[in-house]
Amino acid sequence: MDTSGDPTFRTLLARTRAVDLDAFTHQEVPFDQVVDLVNPARHPARHPLYQTVLVVHAPPGDGHRADLVTITPEPPPNTGTARFDLMFDWDESRDGAGHAQGLTGRTEYSSDLFTQDTVELLLQRYLLLLSAAVRDPDATLHTLDILTDSERRASSPRP
Repeated sequence: MDTSGDPTFRTLLARTRAVDLDAFTHQEVPFDQVVDLVNPARHPARHPLYQTVLVVHAPPGDGHRADLVTITPEPPPNTGTARFDLMFDWDESRDGAGHAQGLTGRTEYSSDLFTQDTVELLLQRYLLLLSAAVRDPDATLHTLDILTDSERRASSPRP
């Protein structure tokens, strides 16, 4: 993601959308070929190109959207092995009229790198960021608030 120049959230979404759509034009290229061309530094404990994955499964529909985003984290099934360092896997839900109702998600993480408390804190921050961005999509990234109420009170100068 290109966050240079402190863009607004709306601008960041437009940039990300453009990059993603461009990537789709290359979807037929085998993944192994991409890895070979990029030739990243290899480490046996890391995926060669990325460590964090965000997947959103949208149901088929006619493009309705909700005015607010709700994400409810759910504990993932314990398989004992994380496929990536950190993965957020969300399903969008809609009502009978096709209006977005929120996201239900699963989080998978490497317990060698993260504790459950750390992952829950990351999710909480992400929810705060999304809520702030939905309220004001034209706010610049550095102005979007990711502090909890208690953290904000604790960081405020005392009179």
